[in-house]
Amino acid sequence: MELTSETPQSSDISSKFSVIYEILSTSMGISLIFFFGMLCLLPLEAMVIIMWRSTIWTFISIGFSIMIAWFLFKLYSNQLGLIMKVADIVATIMVCILLLEFIVFSSYNQDAFLLQGAWFIRQRAHSLGPFLGAILIKSSAGLMILTKKVRNQSISDNKMNELKLKSTKMGNLLAIVAVLSIVFLYLIFKIYSRINPFTFYLLTAIFMIILTLPVIISFISTKLVSKGASIQNGKTIQKGVSSSFVDNFYRPEYINPSIVSNFYLEKMETKYNKRVEKRKKKGKKTRKSVYYSILDLFRRRNIPINKNDEKLIKSWLVSSVFLLLGGFLHILDIKVWAFFLYLEPAQFIMGIGFIKILFSLLLSAYHDKNNIKHTMRYKKEVPLILSNLERFIFVFTCAVLCYSVYYYTNPNYLFDVLPRVFLYAIVGVVIANQVLILFYSPKSRKIVKDILVGVSIILLFININNIYLDATVNGVLTRGSPYIDYFLFEYIHSDMHIILAGISLGILVVILFRNLLFNLERGYTMHNRSLFLTFSPFCFAVFIVIINYIGTAIPGQFHPYESTFVFEIVYDVIYYLLIAFIPVLLILFNYIIPFIKDTLNKRKQNRNISELERKDNDQPAAGKNESYENSNKTAHNRFESSSGNGEELKKNTKKGGSHSIDAERLISASQFKKYITVFMISSLVIISTLIFLGVPIAFNVLHKKPLLAHNLNNYYVWMAESSERIGENININVDDSSLIEYGELNLARNEYGALQLIWNPYNNDLTDVTYEISDFVHEQNPLYYIGNSNFSLRWVDHVINDIYPDPLIPFSKIDINKSRNTILWFSVYTPYNIDNGTYLGNVTFDFKINETDYHEILNFKINIWNFTIPETQHMRTSFGHCRNDFIKQSMIKHRLNCRGPGIGKAPTLSQLYSNPAYTSYLNTTSNEWTFEWSNWDLEVEDYLNTGAVALQVGTGVGIGRNPSIEDMTYKARMQDYCMKVEEHLENKGWIQYAYIYFIDEFHLFVPDEYSDVEYYERLSTVIDWIKEVAPDIKVMATVPPWDKIRDAFGGNIDIYCPASYTRENKVWEEIIDSGEEFWWYTCIAPWSPYPNFHIYNRLHEIRVLGWQTFYLNLHGYLLWAISDTLRGAYGIGFNGWADGVFYYDNDGEWYESIRLEMWVEGFEDYEYIWLLDKILDYVETKGLISNDWIQQTRNQFLEYRESVATDDYKYTDDPLYIYRARDFIGEKLHYLSNYIDIIDFAETPINWTDVSFEYDGIDL
Repeated sequence: MELTSETPQSSDISSKFSVIYEILSTSMGISLIFFFGMLCLLPLEAMVIIMWRSTIWTFISIGFSIMIAWFLFKLYSNQLGLIMKVADIVATIMVCILLLEFIVFSSYNQDAFLLQGAWFIRQRAHSLGPFLGAILIKSSAGLMILTKKVRNQSISDNKMNELKLKSTKMGNLLAIVAVLSIVFLYLIFKIYSRINPFTFYLLTAIFMIILTLPVIISFISTKLVSKGASIQNGKTIQKGVSSSFVDNFYRPEYINPSIVSNFYLEKMETKYNKRVEKRKKKGKKTRKSVYYSILDLFRRRNIPINKNDEKLIKSWLVSSVFLLLGGFLHILDIKVWAFFLYLEPAQFIMGIGFIKILFSLLLSAYHDKNNIKHTMRYKKEVPLILSNLERFIFVFTCAVLCYSVYYYTNPNYLFDVLPRVFLYAIVGVVIANQVLILFYSPKSRKIVKDILVGVSIILLFININNIYLDATVNGVLTRGSPYIDYFLFEYIHSDMHIILAGISLGILVVILFRNLLFNLERGYTMHNRSLFLTFSPFCFAVFIVIINYIGTAIPGQFHPYESTFVFEIVYDVIYYLLIAFIPVLLILFNYIIPFIKDTLNKRKQNRNISELERKDNDQPAAGKNESYENSNKTAHNRFESSSGNGEELKKNTKKGGSHSIDAERLISASQFKKYITVFMISSLVIISTLIFLGVPIAFNVLHKKPLLAHNLNNYYVWMAESSERIGENININVDDSSLIEYGELNLARNEYGALQLIWNPYNNDLTDVTYEISDFVHEQNPLYYIGNSNFSLRWVDHVINDIYPDPLIPFSKIDINKSRNTILWFSVYTPYNIDNGTYLGNVTFDFKINETDYHEILNFKINIWNFTIPETQHMRTSFGHCRNDFIKQSMIKHRLNCRGPGIGKAPTLSQLYSNPAYTSYLNTTSNEWTFEWSNWDLEVEDYLNTGAVALQVGTGVGIGRNPSIEDMTYKARMQDYCMKVEEHLENKGWIQYAYIYFIDEFHLFVPDEYSDVEYYERLSTVIDWIKEVAPDIKVMATVPPWDKIRDAFGGNIDIYCPASYTRENKVWEEIIDSGEEFWWYTCIAPWSPYPNFHIYNRLHEIRVLGWQTFYLNLHGYLLWAISDTLRGAYGIGFNGWADGVFYYDNDGEWYESIRLEMWVEGFEDYEYIWLLDKILDYVETKGLISNDWIQQTRNQFLEYRESVATDDYKYTDDPLYIYRARDFIGEKLHYLSNYIDIIDFAETPINWTDVSFEYDGIDL
């Protein structure tokens, strides 16, 4: 086929522009695939559990996109340019849709970049999947087009020089693609983390539109100018179509029939006919299977396929079933916790299909390469061991690289470390490419590549060894101030780690590209390898996350090995042996085993060669090339005749007459397809343009925030509710935002509330910022006021790489930086006896801008409803690790319960009476306890007077994981202690508040020597001892009420307190309906979407826990620690995400946190809900209000509650719904205060002995 264009100069310009487009588009596509592959699982705690998550559709969409791409490339192999451009337009449309969806999403989720992006992908992946699928298709097509353009160039008459020049050009081209991909990745990571995700999506959309639009315009104009097809000299000529849009990469003349003889269509047709005959014998109505329907499609279109293609088709069909089944199970919302490695059934089944696609491509890509190369050399199929060699090297090096790049399980440092790794990866790409070009020759090429791979593996092992040594030296259980981001692990941030990981990555990228795109001289199966190359970055990013979460202990929490000296030696020996053995293993696989295989096959090779020589001798010399050319022509003509462009068309053209009408029909059909193509592409361009034009409209409408102050060109101050976590780089629409007169809060009496004041300087920092808070005066009666001592203003600091806002720092003077949001936390406490109504006040700020003094007054309005949050609590709470007076006073102030004063054990009897810290003494001779209760009673009285309703008492002797029930001394001491404690509590009237915290989570730590049932029976014996002497002290156990636990313990566990994720609706409801007390807890688990209190959880989820506690009719909530000092997972708290940390210690100075404030607001929300529910019951019973009003209020009440939370992992994404529901409840309680004394009602306590509530008090 000859290609014509209007002028050589315009064709050359178009071709160059097309190459630039293809390089940029392909490079950016590969980088986006890698980036979103990582983002789909970061952080894993927020992303891995599938319930209520749409990320599964991303993986399903990508899986089907790969299959669609494969069929497109096979069926329309001469239209790669068109496929690439259509896919690019679809991707542009989808990124514009993603941008619009992100604008909507970020209007209520303004979290730090990593969490905001993670929750967006978790909830809006329906658009992300098609976007990444289109990116994958266009990147694969781009790789094939670029590779073909270099390979098909004729450079020199000297074959050796031509190959060398082609190698140079191909190497440079692939190096450019690799370098640009890495550069794009560097920019993506930086923009996403340093600016914000919104800017990332916006710039991506703009870049794709700028990149795509000129090419599309050129394509459309070329198509419209073209006058169609004409027939000249027996050939079809497409006028006006440049070579960049027509690809003949898979035409039969590029196939050597002597190598791929099993590709011939006759075998397909024979196989198909046999199948048809078998089906005819069974009956005429027998339907074709999907597999044979696909084969029939290829047969009818005269498209050759080989055995590998047949295997791939079967694999695609099986993978499709798994993907569809996974999606179906996800729609059904089948909930099975920890089905396999924390995967739900839908994830597990979908994952099987996804992995099958990956390995099918991996095997196909390397099978094609190795099989054809080996066949060209030995005239036989490649040995199995050799065909798997490069696959083994690829998988192994990827795994090692994953482990090296991302050793620690906390992802926050990735956005600092990975961009630096990418920079050095560019160095690795350049070095590897130049070495391969410099030492190019058929003999040395393989050796040089192997040396480069070996160097990269050595560098990686040096890196991993350094990481390992750092972990073994510093990887101990670390305790320390969570406020300071310093951590003992230092090598991971060092330049040495960055350099070694980066250069290794660059070398391996070059080797991978060259192996799969250039070494194979024939292009028939290039689509398999290009698909694998574009799919592998996504999988590589996913594996980076998964490998390290599964295979790495949490540094700072667990030592890499046990503490025994013998095990240390064994572990070290095994580790270093593996380091030494693996390179030897690679050499063994790469050289020795192929040599042995070659030797074993030598006889067969010699026999084949002799046979070929004998045939050559029998054939005239002149006929050798003739035979080869005829075989090519036969295959070529078969394809040409089927499409109407070959011999049949030539004959028809020569004969003239009626056959010229067929040519005209062909021209008309071609012209019609052309107009259809132009129409489709034009429509896509128009759609993407319209969507993109809607972006500023959506942003302007949805990102307006209330402004408290706006000094043009200097600064502005906007306001946010307390339940929104505000990232440092969040942008708002300042121009269209309204300047409000007051910042407003609606509160009850005896309640805490807060607002966030976000300061944004335009061009200059605000320095020496000071403030003064006024008294808040009643709007109608100036004699009533709220003193300024009830207000506070604190600066919100950031933790974990200075990313996440949490600590609340008191200040008298600060500087406000222009480069980030500065959040000031304005909080208020409304006194218990204040009059209801509206109170007005202000905060005055003084500061400097470029040494010029400025003065700003922010006004606030506090609306007080006519009811009071009671001091008496109606939900039992228990928070551990209240370790100092600051924390204890803070907890009391906020009505949060520590576990109560401990019963200290004195070492001597004299110290019991002389030291007020001690309450008990054990006489080890008589095994009897002596108590001195006076000081303890005072502490407990003060504790209960704060409204606390939960008092933890122990057993005196402790209960370990494996208590010695055979030790009668142990039993006697425990029973004497419990008996005397219960007697004292009964005398004081405190028995209803007391409970014994039994062995923590004993169902998870069953000793090896016992079965579950045996272990439970042993523990049941201990509780029997307690109940024999202290039946009225409740025993609380943090275990789920499984049947085998309930059977073993009978009714001796008084309070079940399971983890929130273990909920079994029927069992829980059965226990609660029977009148038993029931709590729940959260800790390091559960992960999202279950609400929890970690930093990776959205801030309002902590408040949701209070709403869910009421919804599930639970009586209490337990938290294992409020101020623990563990440092784990390269972060803070036990899991690195502030598990057990709500107070921050900065060299002895303790700070509260915004997450602690959310606990307070969440429990106040519970009191709101509890009060309205109980008061509605009361006024209905008393007949104080009409039943119609009560019923209407109940229906609205239920609707508002369910808009906030229903099931244990189904709740609102927008904190605005919490405020709407809370305001509704507040207004109803304010109205009901006209009929009932709510203070008297609210201060009536629950009888925790039988969990009952009765009120017969004051009606108004």
